[in-house]
Amino acid sequence: MTGDELRAALAELGWKQSNLCRKVSMGKNTVSGWAANGPPDWVAEYLGTLLAIERLHLAYVRPVKPVAAPAPAPAVKEKQMRRAANLVKKLRDPDLFADVSTNPAGRTPAK
Repeated sequence: MTGDELRAALAELGWKQSNLCRKVSMGKNTVSGWAANGPPDWVAEYLGTLLAIERLHLAYVRPVKPVAAPAPAPAVKEKQMRRAANLVKKLRDPDLFADVSTNPAGRTPAK
């Protein structure tokens, strides 16, 4: 395996050189040297086995289709829209925050 083949194998696995460093407990400089000059035979076998497993997985294990969320019922959506419209009306009311400016704590005075 050459350095280019090593980089191609890592790309196919979706790995970076740092991922390989962690998996084989080697330093970054060691793996970087392998990428430049080619890895030892055991690394080539290791990556070859991982690639074979990955290819088998892709060939025989079908990905689960994501379940689409059901569309909200029209009545629920209309109710949400009415709530939002009412909230906007309340927030536009100039008297809404009138008590807060005179009473910052928002408490009503005791009588």
